[in-house]
Amino acid sequence: MHCSPAIDFHRKLIKKLILFVLASYIVLFFFTSDASAQTLLFEDGFEGGLTSWSWISGSSPNNMWTTTSYSHSGRKSLIMRLSDADPQKYLHLQKSFTTTTNITVRAYFYDAMQNMLGSIMEVKKPGSNEGTALGVRTTDSTSTYIFRINNSSNHLNTGVTRRRGWHLFELVVTPTGTFGKIDGEFIGLVNTTQTQTDSVNLISSWGLFGDAYFD
Repeated sequence: MHCSPAIDFHRKLIKKLILFVLASYIVLFFFTSDASAQTLLFEDGFEGGLTSWSWISGSSPNNMWTTTSYSHSGRKSLIMRLSDADPQKYLHLQKSFTTTTNITVRAYFYDAMQNMLGSIMEVKKPGSNEGTALGVRTTDSTSTYIFRINNSSNHLNTGVTRRRGWHLFELVVTPTGTFGKIDGEFIGLVNTTQTQTDSVNLISSWGLFGDAYFD
């Protein structure tokens, strides 16, 4: 695996933390300034379910599980299915870790081009319900991905066109703010109020319907 610097002027930062949500497993690494020096901190296979994640919210008939319907690589991915539009029955998985900056969180998201979908990957501010997120909320835009700053009332249009298939979402937390990337490209938006995080969150919500896949 390879760790790319968040941005050029952060190339010499001492350590970086990167959380991969890839294939059928989740891996947590620390990196020094030498990207080849890696220490595996966490690994969790989706094959055994979601026991390594905290189930923050989820009420029947809405549900989350692993599936073979789509996978970026390997056999399985995570599916988050919203069939009841009650906004109180949103789906939320969380993986917590020690508060840190200089962290890149990566997840592959499968876009089936549904037109009633609300699903994001988010890094939260420590001790807060606010954070920064990338994803889809069709009540904001049916044709582009959104970048969320702090709360659900502040979703910005990334200008990146939605396309069917797998897309790499990245959130890069640095001492100067949190940046977003889609498919390896910076989207030109930043949350300057967030310089640390202590969790990655996968959420489907907003009273919308549909299946979200992360891998």
